[in-house]
Amino acid sequence: MLLNVRNLGSDKVKSSELSALLAKHDIIALTETHLSSFQAHDTRLAGYKHFFVTRSERKGGGVSLLIKDALARHVSVVRECTAVMGNEILWVRINHAALDLGGKNLLLALCYCSPCDSGMYPKRQKAETTAQQVFENISSSLDELRGGNDIAMLLGDFNARTGSLSDLPDLELLEGLQREGLGSFDVNGLMQAPLRRNEDIEINAFGRALLQMCMDKGLLILNG
Repeated sequence: MLLNVRNLGSDKVKSSELSALLAKHDIIALTETHLSSFQAHDTRLAGYKHFFVTRSERKGGGVSLLIKDALARHVSVVRECTAVMGNEILWVRINHAALDLGGKNLLLALCYCSPCDSGMYPKRQKAETTAQQVFENISSSLDELRGGNDIAMLLGDFNARTGSLSDLPDLELLEGLQREGLGSFDVNGLMQAPLRRNEDIEINAFGRALLQMCMDKGLLILNG
């Protein structure tokens, strides 16, 4: 389950309505938690282990991953990334023993990327330059962290608007790279992917950069 909570204060955590909603899920991903490191350490939900990355520069942003205790013992944090100001990314690996993925681990990245016009980025910097920095940071971490036995999933709030542009890569290129031992891609799965249906027709710089990363890394957008 993924929610943009826009401030995960103690009152929200204690809300019986929210707690009841969250308790239906084994893994809960939250963005824009607006928690300080101290508040994050003090934020608990009974029956769940709390993994998080907070923003130190100013209030805002932040991500939290709440995982049921029975599953949490199979989870390891592999990176907490704040390399690009205004971006918080939590990378975890869920061991294959807890999953039904054909013996594969799940490499999961929970991301919050401030909008491209945010004051968190350098003033007067072009949106395309900001987008390149943001998504190159994610892409390089993916290259470094994804092992041969990992299935990768990136989720969160990228503030990326992709319209109806395709996220499918050049499949012949991927097949060629695979034959040369320069990557491992589920080419058959990509060939069977359905066409995207996105109700948001707008496109921005972050959207284009996200799509390019998907095409370069053999990823697909699942929610539109």
